[in-house]
Amino acid sequence: MACKQIRTNGTWEYVFKKAGLLEKPVHMTFVSEQGGDEYAQRFDVLCGIGTSFLQRISQTAAS
Repeated sequence: MACKQIRTNGTWEYVFKKAGLLEKPVHMTFVSEQGGDEYAQRFDVLCGIGTSFLQRISQTAAS
């Protein structure tokens, strides 16, 4: 899950970090917490798919 915080203007800032997939943290701002949480949930699923894909490539390259 991403780190989140509410900003002084009422929007929600999310920071996405994923070692091995993202070169640097990605910062995104959402109007609602619910919208940010839904996006973060989808992001985690996609990163899980990406992580397993990268592991398979590494295993194939090693053999």
